[in-house]
Amino acid sequence: MAVPIPPKDAEILTTACDYCAIACGYKGYRWPVGKTGGLRASENALGIDLGNDVRQDLWLSPSMHSVIELDSKKYNLLVVPDHLSKVVNREGNHSVRGRGLAQKFAPRMNKKKGRLTQPLLRVKGKFEPISWDLAIEIFASVSGHVVDEFGPAAWAQKRFSYQFFENTYALSKIAWQSIQSPAYADHDNPGKFTSTPGLKDAGIDSFSACYEDYYLAETLFFSGSDPYETKTTLFTDWVMKGVRERGNRLIFVNPRKTSGVAFGERNGGLHLDIIPGTDAVLHMALARIILEEGWQDTDFLNSFITVPLDHKFDRLQADNKKPWKWKNSFPEFKADGVDDYREWLFAQKESELSEASKITGLKAEKIRKAAEMLAKPKKDGSRVKSSFFFEKGLYWSNNYLGTASLASLALVCGAGNRPGQMLSRLGGHQRGNMTVSHFPRLIQPREFEGYHRKCVDLDRWLVGGNLRFAWVVGTNWISSMAGANSLERQMRHQTVEHPSQIKSIKTAIEDLKERTDKGGLVLVEQNLYLTEIIGEQLADLVLPAAGWGECDYTRANSERRIRFYSKLAEPPGEALPDWKIVSLIAKKMGFSGYDWKDSNDIFEEAALASRRSIFNFDSLVHDARLKNQKAHDVLKSFGTEGIQAPIQYLENKLVGTPRLHNPELQIYQKDKRSRSSRYPYTKAISGFLGKGGKANLVKSPWNYFSDFYQAIAPEGDELWVLNGRINELWQSGFDDLYQREEILKRYPVNFLEMHPEDAKKRGIRSGDLIRVSSNKVFTQKDGYAGYSAEENRFEELQKKGLIEKESDSLELVAIVNNDDSIRPGVTFLFYLYPNSFANRIVSRVPDPISGNYRFKLATGRVEKLGETPFQKEFERLSFASRIPEPE
Repeated sequence: MAVPIPPKDAEILTTACDYCAIACGYKGYRWPVGKTGGLRASENALGIDLGNDVRQDLWLSPSMHSVIELDSKKYNLLVVPDHLSKVVNREGNHSVRGRGLAQKFAPRMNKKKGRLTQPLLRVKGKFEPISWDLAIEIFASVSGHVVDEFGPAAWAQKRFSYQFFENTYALSKIAWQSIQSPAYADHDNPGKFTSTPGLKDAGIDSFSACYEDYYLAETLFFSGSDPYETKTTLFTDWVMKGVRERGNRLIFVNPRKTSGVAFGERNGGLHLDIIPGTDAVLHMALARIILEEGWQDTDFLNSFITVPLDHKFDRLQADNKKPWKWKNSFPEFKADGVDDYREWLFAQKESELSEASKITGLKAEKIRKAAEMLAKPKKDGSRVKSSFFFEKGLYWSNNYLGTASLASLALVCGAGNRPGQMLSRLGGHQRGNMTVSHFPRLIQPREFEGYHRKCVDLDRWLVGGNLRFAWVVGTNWISSMAGANSLERQMRHQTVEHPSQIKSIKTAIEDLKERTDKGGLVLVEQNLYLTEIIGEQLADLVLPAAGWGECDYTRANSERRIRFYSKLAEPPGEALPDWKIVSLIAKKMGFSGYDWKDSNDIFEEAALASRRSIFNFDSLVHDARLKNQKAHDVLKSFGTEGIQAPIQYLENKLVGTPRLHNPELQIYQKDKRSRSSRYPYTKAISGFLGKGGKANLVKSPWNYFSDFYQAIAPEGDELWVLNGRINELWQSGFDDLYQREEILKRYPVNFLEMHPEDAKKRGIRSGDLIRVSSNKVFTQKDGYAGYSAEENRFEELQKKGLIEKESDSLELVAIVNNDDSIRPGVTFLFYLYPNSFANRIVSRVPDPISGNYRFKLATGRVEKLGETPFQKEFERLSFASRIPEPE
């Protein structure tokens, strides 16, 4: 299939990929259908020669092209990686996901799952299209009734945190500032809790590193993720080049061997195929070996570790039990310097090498080898530059202890604030969360005023029957949360199974108000597509949203690089940007401050709030105002390179921040236009977030997790059932499975990877239809749990009768890994495949310290149900190994 070539006068628009956290830079070329450019650089807008030479700078794939309508005229749209890029995806590198961005605008391949194009109302059990005016009137009237009659805590917002600054800011403004509801949670969180609390207590920001650090580090410790699978360009463009050009070595901590792991092993690296959930023990054992051998970075520890700590203020608040004064800090786990940490660590039985080997399932010599690779001095006496990178396989297994123990290990090795010596998340989604400054903590219900809580646990609040209105934006609340079966059961009970249903369009408002008065729930979905449960089966009102490429937006990637995402095409039908929908609703409800003319207005308004985050772009907005320009236009001038936050001024120029906590950098406070220097996250430019700009060593006592771990661990013929992402398929497949035929053919159903020994015992072959059943789906009941982490431990909750045990199952297709690429006793499935999502068998019992879930840990029994067509149709579902070395 020939791809049209953009003519010299084609419109060129900058954007970035919509998928993983790396956000490769892309350019969109738009020109009228019927025109075409030439093969020579002087004849096309690309500025390159497009001959038959396979070594050319840019290869145009049919998946990079689509035809769109704009102002009732047809245009060609070509979305290609920026081959001139010198950052992120240098020279136009890209992933298999990004190369199909233009297909977002192609005619809908899956007609059943086409984009939402107009508001829908469920009348007598079936959707009917309605006008935006009526949709907004229904939303505003029922919302106002719920808030007036039941209070703001009965009105909930469950929404994406990964989207764009303009949308997330608008959504937080109406929920937190106007309605003032504390019933709120991000898409991957039960409440407003910190995702990586151990790092927060250590004084380290989760996204402190830059991509150059992946190249400069001599030893890279990857925990809970293979970045080749999920952040491809980061791996191929930075990690692999570091291995091949500098001899860097990779350590992977992962029960599965995937392509990146195989590459690391073949190039002098190490694979620690750990028993799921035991990472904290591994970290403690590594730190103990390093301290016993005297390999710690003493100069770094003396310079950057806080001692003694000042626990007085924190403990006073804990004693007074005033969560609104609590700053999500856990002082009892912070060590009073190196000596206190050493004394504590050496007293932990789990840190002993023999015990750690038994718990983690790793040979003692492999653990010791990892310690040597991380910290043993070189022959010339110089230190190894080690960096530590992690993702959800770690912090969604054992949230606080996993992140706290990794932070302490990294600090002991001298990592955290220097080139090639950093500690950082790899990232899942891009960083698009920007909220108004203050969350309404004081309004939260009394039963959720507890230890470290900033917000209600929205899932428990729902299951307890406390909600009357829920607005679900850009996520499927059920499939994205643990213990999904009980969540669905409660939602169904309060919505479609409730006696009060919408009888007609004319009576909709009164019918829905009646439902709320009688204990029911009104459910609104706002999304690109109908989600498989909430949208298709339960929602009363559906609002069609505009997505990537359908409005001017801004967002940051995992090295805090803020870029401008241009509008490439019109949204389908009557779909509107989320911020515009918020504006219509807020004004209908009588709230002021929502008269935004365009998305730039919101971006500029959000600048004040950004000063309280690591994505501080206040200086950019202020600079634009001084120049009498739009802030979006100033950001657009940085092209696909963008600028790294926090953004400051230096000699009347905007400057970005490559990496955080770097003592060699300074905060520029002399320029009067830099208005943000007093905020702690801006101070993170040159120092850690602990007292005096230093970091804290943090303790990670295993007993805060071991009770839950023992309850969930496999027994008899049970296996670990892990879940996560894979390279080709993103998230819930919302675009992939609905738009890209080759992906649907590759993954027509969800799968379960198994070790050959486990499959043989059960008589299972690749392609068999199987069932995974679990009777260990623990859920924490609604109600007061306790003020302290000790009171919130699993065994204490059991004693209080606050833990229930349920059963659930999934039907999948087996993939038997005959290459031993998965640990015996461990299985793996894609986590959010529609109608086959992993969270049906994941326990909904929060971490007792942080309040977050353990999404990655489940156990179950696997049984064969029969054969499937896929055993004979290998072209549809491939059973090939996933571990060939990437080229």
